[in-house]
Amino acid sequence: MWDRTAAHRRWWIGAGAGAVLVVAVFLYGLVNMVGAAIRVVSPPPPPPDVLATVAAHDNDAGLVALFAKYCVKQLITTTPDTVDALKQCFTLPTLNDPASQVSPFPTTAATVTDLDVYTPQQTYHDAELSMWSVLVAASVKQFSAPAAVRQYFWLSVSLPAKGGPRAMLLPDVRAASLPAGVDVELAYNHKVTTSSPLYGVVSGFLNAYLTGPAAEVAKYVTAESRLGSLGPLYSGVTIVSMTADRPTDGPPTADEQADVLVTIIATTTDGGRTPMQYPLHVADAAGRWAVASLADTPATTGRILPPGR
Repeated sequence: MWDRTAAHRRWWIGAGAGAVLVVAVFLYGLVNMVGAAIRVVSPPPPPPDVLATVAAHDNDAGLVALFAKYCVKQLITTTPDTVDALKQCFTLPTLNDPASQVSPFPTTAATVTDLDVYTPQQTYHDAELSMWSVLVAASVKQFSAPAAVRQYFWLSVSLPAKGGPRAMLLPDVRAASLPAGVDVELAYNHKVTTSSPLYGVVSGFLNAYLTGPAAEVAKYVTAESRLGSLGPLYSGVTIVSMTADRPTDGPPTADEQADVLVTIIATTTDGGRTPMQYPLHVADAAGRWAVASLADTPATTGRILPPGR
């Protein structure tokens, strides 16, 4: 029989292949239809909202910071009469031999000033709980001590998904000072003489900026500076020194710019004196010097120097 169908065999093979293709297309469409129906009935979970996650982290960190700051102060200032207040922050361990009747806390509260907290660092997180490491700084003066001592306390805090923060341990002192820093060499190597046009502009600007009136500032700034007076914040300004990152003896050339460092002493009518340094960016404004902005960072050479050099 196989031999008698030789003439039509290729047609049968083609028809069979076509039938297989039709069935495959049908099954593919059926699978997709079923999948679409499932997605309609049970849609997949939405992708995580990154911004919401960041916002939740920041909110939690802020709450932990408030808690740590309050609880460290409570502990430092605790006396035997106020020890029960610590229970809102800590589960207290056994701190003394009950038979001794001696409190681990001083009878007179210490004084705490300059209390601050570094941004809490998250050390663990799951759907039910997060854990945080917090550094709290404070100046502590015990009752009989001649002066306050700067101390940096470490505190471990837990924060459940549904609930408030709580300390996992009593805090401990980790440092008495921050690590030593470095000096970065400034690039203001040219003295601005009192007779130069730039000196008059900068001096006039700082006087108007710190003592008012507001209208005076516009005389000394570029149109794009958006700088205005702070009003009569001080009664007077004394220029101690003025230097620039390039020679600025005369008027500016077209489109010339420079960075200026001004050291001043601002005074108040009640005898207050505040030394300050202003890094300014100045620029050509139709042939005259004008203050373009208060610099966010001073001009530097990039060299790192030991402190005090």
